[in-house]
Amino acid sequence: EWLAQATTALVAAGHAFRPALRAFPLPPVVATTPLPASSPYWQHVGVWRLTCRERPPGIPIEDYRSDIVPTGVLGVGSAGTAAGGSLRLHMPSGLFVEICIAGPDEPDRHTSCGGWHALQHDGTRSLTVMHRVIDFQPPARASIQHEVATDNGGGEIIEMSVLPGEFIHRWARVADSPQFASLELLPHIGKGGELQEGFWLFCGRHFARIL
Repeated sequence: EWLAQATTALVAAGHAFRPALRAFPLPPVVATTPLPASSPYWQHVGVWRLTCRERPPGIPIEDYRSDIVPTGVLGVGSAGTAAGGSLRLHMPSGLFVEICIAGPDEPDRHTSCGGWHALQHDGTRSLTVMHRVIDFQPPARASIQHEVATDNGGGEIIEMSVLPGEFIHRWARVADSPQFASLELLPHIGKGGELQEGFWLFCGRHFARIL
């Protein structure tokens, strides 16, 4: 725990730290068997796109809802870019990849990441925990935790700050499919001598890869 806090402080001050997994180890893999059809985790599985960020709640700082076509069908559109909001793939196993690519002149807006996702319950609240294994921005902590709720018959996920009143992130389901595949690039030393790892996830006709 102290190592993670010290590493976070060093990164915030502009230093680099590696290997990241020494300070932020992978969580245990719990999805070793097929996900039961009755599991509430299915509400999170599929392809999602960010539609709005509010900070504080009710004050949009990013709004991508104009991408909804007149028929009300939400497609991928420009999602996956800094101009169109993040695109996220969630697998039944808990693996996730979130894509948000920016131009070379906006490196601070390239916020793609990937890792393991889990659900926890705190009394009457449901919490979503994102364990980021790969992150194109320095992580603020070992895992990202939000309170979560679903709306519109499971077609929308609402992520809220654990402390009420800080922010709200709204995600809309783009696609759902009974066909999933997940590939993990095992950590290895690449041509440049750097440690490489990544994920390649497929959900129906959609896929995302992060290295």
